[in-house]
Amino acid sequence: MNPELENIEADGELLDLLSGKRAALSLNRRTLEFELPVGVFSSHEVDRGTLMLLRELEKAGAPQGAWLDAGCGCGPIALAALANGWAERAAGLERDALALDFARRNARSNGLVNAEWIGGVAYPEGLGRFDSIATNLPAKAGDDVHRLILLGAAKFLKPEGRAWCVVVAPLGELIAATLHEPGVELLHVRESAEYWVMQYRFKRAPEVSGRPYDRLEGWFDLRGASYFLRTAYGLEEFDRPSFETQLLAELFEKGGGLETESVAIADGGPGHLAAWCATVCSQLKTLCLVSRDALALRQSCENLSRAEFSGEVRALHSVDFSIGARDGCDWLLMRLNEKEGIGAALWRLRRCLADGAAKRVALVCNSGFGGRLEKALRREGMHIPRKKKSKGLWGAVLVSKSFQDCSTSMLN
Repeated sequence: MNPELENIEADGELLDLLSGKRAALSLNRRTLEFELPVGVFSSHEVDRGTLMLLRELEKAGAPQGAWLDAGCGCGPIALAALANGWAERAAGLERDALALDFARRNARSNGLVNAEWIGGVAYPEGLGRFDSIATNLPAKAGDDVHRLILLGAAKFLKPEGRAWCVVVAPLGELIAATLHEPGVELLHVRESAEYWVMQYRFKRAPEVSGRPYDRLEGWFDLRGASYFLRTAYGLEEFDRPSFETQLLAELFEKGGGLETESVAIADGGPGHLAAWCATVCSQLKTLCLVSRDALALRQSCENLSRAEFSGEVRALHSVDFSIGARDGCDWLLMRLNEKEGIGAALWRLRRCLADGAAKRVALVCNSGFGGRLEKALRREGMHIPRKKKSKGLWGAVLVSKSFQDCSTSMLN
């Protein structure tokens, strides 16, 4: 059985380090201020497609009631619905935990408290029903995912409910055709050179595939061990383990990790490292998966279930990868994103190694970032008993100060 996704908001200090631009959104009733993080969709301004959708809602006299912002990002549609009085309550659904954390921040900073923020993929069960569902459709998601987002809304709308979408202009005709399928009534279309906005409703719920992300499945090899995996559209490592994964596995194995009982994996993609650990670690009892991507977590958990892993599995949806070590673990395996900066990397590593929460951390990043990170780590007195450069990457093992004496001799 797959574990339930645990949505955990990151510490405010970490979010401060990941904060980027600020943007204003002016509507009829008030102006909203948005804080936008680095590394998310439209990280410099409120997206112009979203702005066009909101203008159309203003002109149309948006219906009041319960609103769902599907793929909410940092929250502009849901919060605009609350601020304008369209929504008595609003919910935002988002796959990216970083975007969700900033949606929560933006709700608090604008004094809009009657909002719920949900981490998940497409439409998870238990959402309830809404009077309106709106979405800024992700252009590169693919036809099957578009169908799920657009037509899957039927099960979560009230009988007289309406759905709204905005899409980039090159996809306008294709999306309009989808909304002309039996059981769907296209009510309104507004075209511009950049975007199309559409309003529609359902006469009945169309048939929609619930698994549009599934890609390849088969046997993969990592450091001589074979494991079965299903990969996903929208995730990397669909045809082989990445060089980052290979380097992390090498650092883990050569550091004595195969005899461990507890492992946390941060940003593990579709689950190569998790499935490999479940295969090669004979004493493994606990696997904790942490990722900002809900799809990666779902895919990893399902792959562990296929591997018949009998130990405990936790799935934490968060950008704060250090929470994987919060309850203590023998090893934490993590990739670092250089776009987030040295400050965020150091913050996470301090938390991971604090008071022996993680006995050892294996990490990997690109070599340029790794060189700067190594200097910063040494200035802070962190112990680096093993490191390696390979294929443009820098990898290292860090040891908690509580475990340096017993670990250093083994790792060297």
